[in-house]
Amino acid sequence: MFTEEAERAMAELPADLLTFIEARLEEFAAGPRAAGARPTPSPPFVPGGMIVQFKREFISREQPACFLTVHFRYGRDETTIHITNVAAQMIEP
Repeated sequence: MFTEEAERAMAELPADLLTFIEARLEEFAAGPRAAGARPTPSPPFVPGGMIVQFKREFISREQPACFLTVHFRYGRDETTIHITNVAAQMIEP
């Protein structure tokens, strides 16, 4: 489940990065704690939020290495994940 802000952030990602993050999110949904999810500091983030980070290794000049940060909250059932934002930071070679 994505918030509007997270949907907008995902829409701005390049297609190859979108494919990468969608695959990581599927793996993450299967076991968030095993993926290294951790609480976010509050402030500046919303209290009760969590983050998980992924790194895509360098593929080519058109597909540089990248750090991806996914902000999320657990639903009331503590199994549903609500993604609140996605941020990407490209690492130039």
